[in-house]
Amino acid sequence: MSAIPEVRTLPVPDGLEGERVDAALSRMFGFSRTKAAELAAGGKVQVDGSVVGKSERVRGG
Repeated sequence: MSAIPEVRTLPVPDGLEGERVDAALSRMFGFSRTKAAELAAGGKVQVDGSVVGKSERVRGG
């Protein structure tokens, strides 16, 4: 039996606007920036329904 992947959907806090995706994920969820970069590199991170890379910038909202 395979594990069900965890999906989290939430707005980006205004204080993180303009941050790189890996840095924003690290601050929002408390895991390492390296782990956040790995998730992005693996296509596991979406912004507004589109897969993004670790160096994309997030928008507040």
